Amino acid sequence: MVTFADLGTFTRNFISRNGEFRLLDRTDVFKFRVSNNGQIKLNLYNISAGDNANFRLYRNTKNNGILDFGKQKVASFLQGSNANDVINYSASSGTYFAQVRPYASGSNGIVSDDLELPESTTTTGITATTKPNTYQPLSPNQVFSLNSNPDADHVIYLDFDGHTTTNTLWNQNFGNSIVTPAYDTDGDTSNFSTAETETIWRIWQRVAEDFSPFDVNVTTAQPSDDQLKKTSDSDSQWGIRVVIGGDGSWYQQGIGGLAYINSFNWDTDAPVFIFSENRAGGSEKAVAEAISHEVGHSLGLTHDGNLTNHYYSGHDNGSVETGWAPIMGEGNDRNLTQWSQGEYTGATNQEDDLDIITGQNGFGYRLDDYANSIIAAAALSFNDGQVETYGIIEQNNDIDWFQFNSTTGNIALDIQPFERGANLDILAKLYNASGQLISVSNPIGSLSASFNLDLNPGQYYLSIDGTGLGNLATGYSDYGSLGQYSITGTVG
Repeated sequence: MVTFADLGTFTRNFISRNGEFRLLDRTDVFKFRVSNNGQIKLNLYNISAGDNANFRLYRNTKNNGILDFGKQKVASFLQGSNANDVINYSASSGTYFAQVRPYASGSNGIVSDDLELPESTTTTGITATTKPNTYQPLSPNQVFSLNSNPDADHVIYLDFDGHTTTNTLWNQNFGNSIVTPAYDTDGDTSNFSTAETETIWRIWQRVAEDFSPFDVNVTTAQPSDDQLKKTSDSDSQWGIRVVIGGDGSWYQQGIGGLAYINSFNWDTDAPVFIFSENRAGGSEKAVAEAISHEVGHSLGLTHDGNLTNHYYSGHDNGSVETGWAPIMGEGNDRNLTQWSQGEYTGATNQEDDLDIITGQNGFGYRLDDYANSIIAAAALSFNDGQVETYGIIEQNNDIDWFQFNSTTGNIALDIQPFERGANLDILAKLYNASGQLISVSNPIGSLSASFNLDLNPGQYYLSIDGTGLGNLATGYSDYGSLGQYSITGTVG
């Protein structure tokens, strides 16, 4: 049988439970709720038998309140002794299950333990003081230490300062040493100008947005060699180098970039190449689009074309802002580029980009930052009396929920996708305290949403979702409508 205890929402410094396993009592499960985002620490200690403790943390992703097959395991500690098992986890608001199972029996067939579940150190959403790295202002002296998701085990390293490639498959085919100069737009490869530094930052922002749904770090900081190679099946940290610079004349004149399919998972530092001199002279958008495209190849993706072109350049729908193209096509002339599954008219490639990216490269989606239900809605964050909240739509079934109280009923909220190279088209909905829908914002031809309302005082709920536009011939579905957003404004 299973020992199950519902510990409620954390309200004390810690909650302690004593456990004991016998032949017919093989699992203890402790259910608890975290009301806001924060760090939680779980401590399993006083274990009486060696090599016995398997300690796992699951999130209630199906919102049914029980620990079943569909739950997402978010952390574990499988200690091969009777030493303490400790899980430190950055949790978002929601319901969790701490599962304790014995691995080996004690001498009398009984294993005892103590489980301590401290109160989470909560914040109200993600506050302005923890503004995501991608939203931070440019700091020129930090442009080569940018990280979009620094806790991730996998990296996409944007290498702008020149690189010599050796001992890779590229070298077997194109020479023992391939020298790429530093990224350059002014003819001086020995120094980065102020303008070049700012462009590098903006390129990083755009690429980080393309990969924001995934548990991968887009970085300009030099990783170790081991962090770029998958050295064994047990390796948990690897990635890809993106070498950015030059004209690629060692390969072919005029080409924009190169990558080997699936090279993200190789045991060598075989980089992706972006020949920035051939990408509109190194322009921000052209280089960023090429980076995400070529990294896509390294992750296993192939080209998105149509019946007449190997690269599909997208389509317009009456709005510059929502002009659309697939990342694995050619998106230089479209504002909105997204991961695709070939839904547009005449598509010749129906591969599921998201499934391939998250299914065969060692990383999946980023952990959901806000709950998907009204009952677990997070409080909006405020900075000096102004709403300032940040989030990510990580999957196309993700809906982020927030709640707030208004004393006057005056509500002015602006919900914007990421400020540079946005992938997200926002659908925002406002509900009253009873959960009744009272207003929807999804302006045609715009990626943003807003509310400016004079309502009754009381409690309200806000949901944020990614959406599509029109029909697939001139618009797009919500498949690739993922990415970062901000909520700003006032609540009277």
